[in-house]
Amino acid sequence: MLIELGNNGGLVLGLAISIYTIYSFVETRILRRRQQYALLKNVYEEFSYFLALASGLSGRANQAKKVYEQYFDDSYPDPSADTDKLPEGAETLARWLVERANHVISYPLPLDIERLSAILSRRQTDALFNLIAARRVYIRVLATRAMDLDAFPRRPGVFARFVGVAYLNVSDVNEKLMAFAKALGLSTPELAGD
Repeated sequence: MLIELGNNGGLVLGLAISIYTIYSFVETRILRRRQQYALLKNVYEEFSYFLALASGLSGRANQAKKVYEQYFDDSYPDPSADTDKLPEGAETLARWLVERANHVISYPLPLDIERLSAILSRRQTDALFNLIAARRVYIRVLATRAMDLDAFPRRPGVFARFVGVAYLNVSDVNEKLMAFAKALGLSTPELAGD
């Protein structure tokens, strides 16, 4: 009986080690998936917040344009050839819009690309880089139009171009954010309607 118990003891010990190994593997995998989800959800939330700032700027820019609607026509010459047709009050409104634009432009996105590259699939990585590129284009164009508006706050063409960029380029960033979220498989309230 003692010999039989000794022979089975090795079997029991081997079985216990195998079960522990499987348990450790599953536990590590679950923990890694949770960490991945938290990291990717954070990236998504950061871009969502940036997009909320950009959308807020777009809304305010459209409201500001409506205030001076009678001064705008479909002809917008080069900023240096345009004239100061907007009333003096437009200058204050333009400076306020420039400040809001600068807030959007300077909003940092803390991304650890090395850490992200370790957990993203190729499709997810492509979606992230498309999103980063769309954000970069939006910021570059917005910065240019904000500088023009800061320099020429009473010129209708400059004002209209700023409003156009603030409004039109947000949709591209939004589309890329939705594509990134779908690539991640995130189920967020923002995506429920899609």
